This record gives sequence, C-alpha cells and structure tokens, in this order.
Amino acid sequence: MYRLSVIAGLLVVMLSGCPSDGGMAAISGSRVSDEQQIAMIMDDVQLGIQRRQIYKVLAHVARGYRDEAGRDYEAVRDRAGELMKAYHKVDLTRALPKILVKGDQARVVETFGLSGEPAESDKYLPVNMQGNAVVFLYKLNGVWLITSVTLQ
Repeated sequence: MYRLSVIAGLLVVMLSGCPSDGGMAAISGSRVSDEQQIAMIMDDVQLGIQRRQIYKVLAHVARGYRDEAGRDYEAVRDRAGELMKAYHKVDLTRALPKILVKGDQARVVETFGLSGEPAESDKYLPVNMQGNAVVFLYKLNGVWLITSVTLQ
C-alpha cells in the first residue's frame, strides 16, 4: 500500500505543473495556441522532475488544486519534497499528450513511463511503471494552471 502511495505521489508531482503566459510568442512574434501553451507546460513539468526542480513543477499548480486522493496544493508541495529526498534519480518518459481545450478549461491525457531509484534502498522500493493520467487545467488571466490529476 505504501508503494502505491509513493507512486501516486510521484505522478502527482510529475504531472502537476509553472505558469506559462505564452512568453515564447513575444520572442517569435507569433501567437502560441492554448494547446501549444499546455504542451509546453507539460514539457516543463517533465524537465523539472528530471532536474529535481520542485519549484519549476509547483509553479504550474493552481493554489486551488484538489485531486481524487484529497491532496491540495500544500500536500502536493510537501509530498514533492519528501519524494525528491527519497528518490535520487527519477526518469519520466511520455508519449505525445492528447490535449482537449474547451474555453478556459482543458484536459490532457498523458501516457507515461516512470522509473525511480531510491536514495535508501532499505527504506524505499525502486519504482518502474507505465500508465495514463488525466490532467485538468484552467486558464486564469491568460495562464494555464493544473487543478487536478487523476490516474487511470
């Protein structure tokens, strides 16, 4: 049961995300679509996890975050810190996400592979799993934020 909690915690942290206001549009001179903004957020979350930059991941999470396990923003933040200490190496691979935008709400279906090596093998088990997660976002003042993650 504890291993499932660790895995779920890693996924919530990995698939929760920093606000992106489409700053790349200002650089390139073209408008970035909502789908492109969301794809960049999900890429940034992956990069943050692999570089162990919790702040990069949490910057994408809405303060009103609530998932099916009842975790809120503070619980995700705290769990992220614990997991980054417990696992010294985490690799996340993803297929191209399926992104559906309806107005100021979006749903992303992520197919992923996750592996993690524990810092203390006598306390934690290695993680190696594949699966799907549905990430829900909303747009507030031009910024997409993650409001929930559901594992499938």
